[in-house]
Parts: sequence; C-alpha cells; structure tokens
Amino acid sequence: MKKRLILILIVTALIVWDQAYIPDNLGSFQKQAEEIYKDRVLPTKKFTTDGCSMWPNSTAGYSWEELCIEHDIAYWMGGTEQERLEADQKFRDGVNKISPFVGDVMYYAVRLGGNKWVPAPWRWGYGWAYPYDEQEVIVWDELHNNKL
Repeated sequence: MKKRLILILIVTALIVWDQAYIPDNLGSFQKQAEEIYKDRVLPTKKFTTDGCSMWPNSTAGYSWEELCIEHDIAYWMGGTEQERLEADQKFRDGVNKISPFVGDVMYYAVRLGGNKWVPAPWRWGYGWAYPYDEQEVIVWDELHNNKL
C-alpha cells in the first residue's frame, strides 16, 4: 500500500511539473501550426505544448524538445488514425537519429498514452473538445475546402 501511494505521488508530481513548462517562443509555434494546417479547419483551442510530455526535453547533452513540439502540433491538430501513426513514426525516427533506442521507448509511450479517448492534455486531437471525433473534423475540413 505504501509503495502504491509513493508511486501515485511521484506520477502526480511529474504531471504537475510537466504541465508547468511553457516555451519562450510559444507564439511562433502557434503560427507554425497555423501555417502547416492552413488548408484545414483549425482546432477550437489555441496551440499549447509542454515540450516532451512526461519525459525530459533533453538529457546527457541530447535534446529532442523541438521534435516533441513538432509532434505536439500534430497531436493538437488531430486527424485520422493513419495521420497519428505517421506522426508517431516520424517522431520516433527523429529521436532515434539523436539518441538510438530512446525514440523507440517514446514511440510506444505515445502510442499507448496518446489515444484520442484518453482524457489528458496530450491526447490525439487535444486542440478540439473532448471527446475528439475525427469524422466531425473531416466534415468541417471538406466544408472549409468546398468539397461538400
């Protein structure tokens, strides 16, 4: 029982600490996100990032913070499960170029913990209201691009 309580306290502390991170240039990332997805309807919530969710942004001289923020942009936007898989694979490959094997660990973490049904601030489609409905977003995109 005592071990469980300690584990719960550690996880809670990590979540609180993790959510306190705000990059200095958050506004430039918002603009980058809007530019990447200029042909789609943007989420109703402004872009936010905590860097590498539940993971250090850098360690032992290696930094993958920029890759984490790029990955957050994709997660903020959401999309299809195929788009999520592609974003996660791109993230894994980028981190593995910096530090082999670390990207693999991070990949499995985001595949497990980043599903659209997880009520967390890092879930797939977190820029949209919870629960995220990719079909609704696809219809909005088609209306936006006059395809319906």
